[in-house]
Amino acid sequence: MKRRLLISALSSAIFVANTASAAQVSAQINFLSSLLTTEGDIHVELVLTNHDNSPVKVLKWYTAADGVQGNIFNITRDGEPVEYTGALYKRTAPSENDYQMLKPGQSINYSIELSSLYNFALPGEYRVQYQANSLHLFKAPQNEHMQSLKNNAVPFAYSALRSTAISTWVTGDPIAETIAANSTVTYNTQTLATSYTSCSNTQKNTINSAWSSAKNMSASATGYLSSRSTTQLKTAPRYKTWFGDPSIRVGAFWSPKAHERVEENFSDITDAIKNKPLSFDCGCTSSGTFAYVYPNQPYKVYFCGAFWNASRTGTDSQAGTIIHEVSHFNAVAGTDDHAYGHYGAKNLAISNVRKAIENADSYEYFAENTPQQN
Repeated sequence: MKRRLLISALSSAIFVANTASAAQVSAQINFLSSLLTTEGDIHVELVLTNHDNSPVKVLKWYTAADGVQGNIFNITRDGEPVEYTGALYKRTAPSENDYQMLKPGQSINYSIELSSLYNFALPGEYRVQYQANSLHLFKAPQNEHMQSLKNNAVPFAYSALRSTAISTWVTGDPIAETIAANSTVTYNTQTLATSYTSCSNTQKNTINSAWSSAKNMSASATGYLSSRSTTQLKTAPRYKTWFGDPSIRVGAFWSPKAHERVEENFSDITDAIKNKPLSFDCGCTSSGTFAYVYPNQPYKVYFCGAFWNASRTGTDSQAGTIIHEVSHFNAVAGTDDHAYGHYGAKNLAISNVRKAIENADSYEYFAENTPQQN
């Protein structure tokens, strides 16, 4: 079977951000070949350029400095969203080493293989756009950061770095297209008995204790939300800290209020943790990562080095990590990672409520409720 991708447009770049240090950064994507088949890999080139006279620091997680580590592309086929099949991570808050320096006038090029991260199996017109969104996307210079803290201001704004979209047309073998068009994605849910991969007995016991606490924490959070009205939540420190204004509509004027969406998501998270066939893998050893999942592959959670060093409950806990990761599954709440850490999640609730109610750490911290608030 062969299908050809014909490039109908190249891209220029657009950048939208509120941080002064990043105002002149641009992004551009191009396909690396004008003739591709689905039997081969589909590569794009991502180019980030600093047009300013000052250096800018970009968070590596939203580039491809260490490979693509999140959903940083918006891809559609014939106007319909194309599913991201890569991993989403719970990390520690970004440190200085997690940022890529762009010197004045410097461009950095990354080659990215898209077909291992997004589904290009069906024929049609594909529209591809690089799109990174995060409160941590850019790091302000040290003097600017310290001045903002002194003024009790938010040192980072929620930022979006986008390229102009490029379009491709996919054609292929009619028989293969028919098979692909009539196939559906199925989830390997295994059995209702939880499975463990590469986990020692000690690790299994640790997971089971954290899992039990996660069930209680998530159920408690759901009960808290269901027992309070919009008016009550408007003055509730616990809700306002992590999700901001509960009355904001998440879409058009007839759509649910923010707190209604949060309650619905917590209800689904609680159901998944209590009733779905969670399975666990202990093979990851990264010390800077708690865990990760593939959002389109419920309900398997991969635990990493930071998870084993965390406390069972409390801030950034083992139980909270399970809530965070389960919220990522598309079959549950479909959350993303717009901000990491207490500091980032709190600022997101102030600056962008709609992103806060999509942010996995916000659900974790609301459930952990440390320090305790009413």
